Amino acid sequence: MSQEEKVLSYLEDKYNKEFEIEYSKEGSELFPKMYGGDNYVVHPKDNNEIVFSVEALPDESGFADGYTTANWAYELENFNKEAIDRYLPELSEFKIMLRASPGIITENVDSKEIDALIKESPEEFTVILKTVVRTSNIPNVQEYSDAIYKLFNLVKGLKAKDYIVTVGFVDSESNISDYIRTANVNNISWENLDAKVYGFVTLDNRLAPENPGNGVNPNLLINSKNDVVNHYESLEE
Repeated sequence: MSQEEKVLSYLEDKYNKEFEIEYSKEGSELFPKMYGGDNYVVHPKDNNEIVFSVEALPDESGFADGYTTANWAYELENFNKEAIDRYLPELSEFKIMLRASPGIITENVDSKEIDALIKESPEEFTVILKTVVRTSNIPNVQEYSDAIYKLFNLVKGLKAKDYIVTVGFVDSESNISDYIRTANVNNISWENLDAKVYGFVTLDNRLAPENPGNGVNPNLLINSKNDVVNHYESLEE
């Protein structure tokens, strides 16, 4: 068996479905415990929107994978898709990502009611909404502030203790659909994206006025849509 065949066999035995490997990245041969082993980016054969990684553990002790959280995120995305689409401008794209504690994953690996699970154990989860807004020039962020404010409140309403909404304003000629599709594994910031990005807005739970983070400037709290523009970061030179 090749290593890729072992990865697929591991996943198919664990989840009783077929998967496909998109690409792989070689890990450290000398220091796998410190720098990680071989890493594989994978999706279910019947759904290339659920993208996750599989890492080979040191000493050939098996694999660790992110399928459960990726699948939960996809369920959460579908549950909220209609509302998110309603707020976003035309041709926008988005992806919901999820981080969860190892314990909650182990205990609930077969759970599909992720919205209820988050409400029951909010401290175990982080919900991230990444959105691309396409524009042909430098955006007037005020025009988008109401939509971003509504998205912030929507994600807040999912009840995870930690949550993030990040919106990138990208040139309409740039094709970054695959960047959004693989957002769960690509770990690329707006600043490092290989596309023309005018700027971005990132809001998180520390900015919620009802429970602000320690040391947060009160002038930066998100009390209304008018506060969104204070968080725009331009990437134009």
